[in-house]
Amino acid sequence: MTPQNNTPADLAHDARGVIGDILEDLRTSDIIINEVHKVRLPHHIVTGAEIKQVAIANGVPIQPDFLLTLERAAGREKQVGDGEKIVTVDGMKFTAIAGDDNS
Repeated sequence: MTPQNNTPADLAHDARGVIGDILEDLRTSDIIINEVHKVRLPHHIVTGAEIKQVAIANGVPIQPDFLLTLERAAGREKQVGDGEKIVTVDGMKFTAIAGDDNS
């Protein structure tokens, strides 16, 4: 192994990278849509419409008019309206289905 000869500029660059990663984790939340699609939201406080917009932009096969449901503990669910603001945290799970889906 060769010794590392990091300059102060290298160390500062590395520190900025680590700090940037930490700040992004504090600003964003990673959620799951339809059990398999991981989506990173740009903010913790978002509307149902924003969740669907970000999901669609990330290739999740849903439409803006789909019904969005937050999956809660013990099998409980809460429908999230397009204009409704919610606070998200990493790992939250949502289901988005067509409004006329009777499954």
